[in-house]
Amino acid sequence: MEGEDSYHIKSDIFEGPIGVLLELIEKRKLFINELSLGAVTEDFINYVREKGDRGFQISSEFIFIISTLILIKSRSLLPGLKLTNEEEKDIKDLEKRIALYNIFIKTSKKIKPGKNLFAQKKAPDREARFIPDERLTLSVILESVKSVLIRVPKVEKLPEVTVRKIISIEEMFASIVERIEEAVSHSFSELSRHPNPEDERDARVYSIVSFLAVLELMRQGILDITQNDTFSDMTITKVRVLEIEENNNN
Repeated sequence: MEGEDSYHIKSDIFEGPIGVLLELIEKRKLFINELSLGAVTEDFINYVREKGDRGFQISSEFIFIISTLILIKSRSLLPGLKLTNEEEKDIKDLEKRIALYNIFIKTSKKIKPGKNLFAQKKAPDREARFIPDERLTLSVILESVKSVLIRVPKVEKLPEVTVRKIISIEEMFASIVERIEEAVSHSFSELSRHPNPEDERDARVYSIVSFLAVLELMRQGILDITQNDTFSDMTITKVRVLEIEENNNN
């Protein structure tokens, strides 16, 4: 993205995903909520894609956050899209993490100026003395240490999962262009039908990617979309064949 909507990272260090999201939201002067997360989805994906092209290793945390942002963006575009309880929780958790990170950043800026403060004068040397309470025995100390160690939270090892690619936006562009060459118009339900509709999760991702691809082709003036009633099936109509071929070649 160029101009006012462009974003710049100050160093070549691959910043954490929460920090990147907060920076993108602040550049647009938005509040931290689901609407602002949906607004910066494209910026965040472009940032990760740019870093990936430069050889940075994309962590699973970035992939997880991208998938959450796509859910948020899809729900804003498809009002009838239903999310699972786990997906709803992921969205709320992401909002809380960004808000908490923002508090840490603002607090650190207030603390930083005080790092160069010094005491006016060194206190006079005094002999250090420690007179423990008579009730402070070795057994009491050991029990206190055990009590503290028990309350220390254990590190939870998250299960490792394999990220499986379903279809890329580029592949969906090519698929839609090829299919509309065969017929003047198609319904969106036909274009977005997954080869294996029984796999509900993959079918939903396939439908979302199809919708984003159709919107982009319409924005380029290649396709036209009509819808007779709210939430009814959309009709996708071919506009200019020559532009389709040129865009497909590019």
